[in-house]
Amino acid sequence: MGIEDWTKPAQGASASPTSTIEAALSLAEQGDFSGILNTAFTEAVRKVRGLDNDYYVLKIKPRIKALKAAPITVRDFDKLTTPPKQPKQRYTEQTDDSDGGQPRKGKADLFIELVRGWVDDLFSDESGRAYASFTVEPTDRETGEVLTAHRETWALDSKQFKGKASKEFYKHFGTVAGESAMKEALEIINADTDEAPRQPVYLRYAPIPEAAGVYVDLCNDQWEVVEVTATGWRVIAGSECKAKFRRVQHSKPVPPPERGGDIADLWKHVNVQGDDSRLLVLAWLLDVMRVTTHYPVLELVAGQGSAKSTTQERLRMLTDPSTHPLRQEPRSIENLSVSCGSNHVVSLNNLSHLSTATQDFMCSMSTGGGDAARKLYTTDDEVAWDTKRPIVMNGINQLVTRPDLADRTICIELQKVEYVDDTTLTAAWQEDYPKIVGSLYTLLANTLRELPAVQLAKNPRMGDFARLGVAMVKAMNQDADFLAAYNRNRDEVVRRGVESSPVALALVGRIRAKGMFEGSLTDLMATLQDFRPEHYDKAAYPKSARGMGETVRRLAPALLVYGIEVIVHPRKNDSIPYTIRAIDKQTDTVVTEL
Repeated sequence: MGIEDWTKPAQGASASPTSTIEAALSLAEQGDFSGILNTAFTEAVRKVRGLDNDYYVLKIKPRIKALKAAPITVRDFDKLTTPPKQPKQRYTEQTDDSDGGQPRKGKADLFIELVRGWVDDLFSDESGRAYASFTVEPTDRETGEVLTAHRETWALDSKQFKGKASKEFYKHFGTVAGESAMKEALEIINADTDEAPRQPVYLRYAPIPEAAGVYVDLCNDQWEVVEVTATGWRVIAGSECKAKFRRVQHSKPVPPPERGGDIADLWKHVNVQGDDSRLLVLAWLLDVMRVTTHYPVLELVAGQGSAKSTTQERLRMLTDPSTHPLRQEPRSIENLSVSCGSNHVVSLNNLSHLSTATQDFMCSMSTGGGDAARKLYTTDDEVAWDTKRPIVMNGINQLVTRPDLADRTICIELQKVEYVDDTTLTAAWQEDYPKIVGSLYTLLANTLRELPAVQLAKNPRMGDFARLGVAMVKAMNQDADFLAAYNRNRDEVVRRGVESSPVALALVGRIRAKGMFEGSLTDLMATLQDFRPEHYDKAAYPKSARGMGETVRRLAPALLVYGIEVIVHPRKNDSIPYTIRAIDKQTDTVVTEL
């Protein structure tokens, strides 16, 4: 039987169970409790619970709980409407076929039946990992009160799902399933999910395509979600959210957002000075909450006494709180990649150096990529994950030196601040935290409202971020020029990257001294010999024409900051001709005299 069976009146009855329930609840919500105290109401609810208890838990019970001055408690009502319990099917070992010629089901079979009847949805994500969504009705540990039900989603191979499923098995059969039976059952269920349509599963943030908005998983025990659209924001039950979220063990909840705050209060708790820097950091915070666009890298540079770690921790607490908000320098690219799988925001603390390989991988994290690793104890199965993630990192020295990463980076230099003890700082932050979160969601909603009308005459590398920033300034009713602030910051970071590259410095020197270059890569290597810096890392200088070509193509966007354009022509004979020339950045016209 399904919902169609209990939304119709029974034979000889004047109303269906659901219409009886709706009529009584509507009266009660107006202060007339006669309907919910009527036996017809309790019988209707009992019938509904017997057919679909999730409907009662998610749709009816919250309305009863919300009634003011009701003459009956939710706990008492639960007892009154509980359907007659079926005898538990106790599991006993049996090896013969004395049961009417039918052998007794094994634990694996019972586990499969239990899971299929208990969960609401079995499916795989886009990488093929199996998940289950199911309804949970928690109990207050201190009072024993049954709390509002919610829906959870966990991977079948997660510790959380196995624990909850084992508890259900014991509740039904009076014995533990056992590791072997559970493993066998989950392998079969996992295979079944391959046949179902795949669904995306999100970490912390999910898009609302039809409203160009964002869902935010608050990661609290109630599995509540914030829905942010151009019309505003509201907190909703997870069961109302169309997106499915996964969680990781170190996820911490965002506090319930409060209205009436001022985003300017953020600057009392993070050490970001200057109008340009504050606009860029605010836009970065908003961009972190989007999952369909590229992410600029946020680099905080400062010496001791600048509260750089505290500033970074506060920024992460607003977007992706974690029990480990600041991670140490990754030992390898593999470690950094794994961090992408379990964090929405990758937060790296007190770095001293970024290798070339790390900076190249961060480019992939910024604009999109993926990674995979073999499953433990297997030879060919892989676990895959998305590596596109926002990055925030800090260090005493400037970390980004590769021009292609510099083109994606916002660098904020922090000033030294007067010392205040941690207890005082934390108390002030906790007081303002919920309102700052609320004001951030309000700013995002207002920015989404302005965004469709924003068109840029010329898009920079991170064009979506630039548009978002322009829309944000409009939403704040400020007359600041966000694009100019962003370009100034970006050009400075890119210039720093060029200055760390011996090839870039040689190219700038050559073009400024002799004007346009036209020729092959072999010709270029020869002409740059006299323009190499006096002191440079010889290992970083290309030793072949092919290596020079790769380096020059990677440097091309950064060289535009210096007014130098690189043009790669189609292959001709056995070589690829290059034209490298000076241009006017404002007009994009060729400069013939330097």
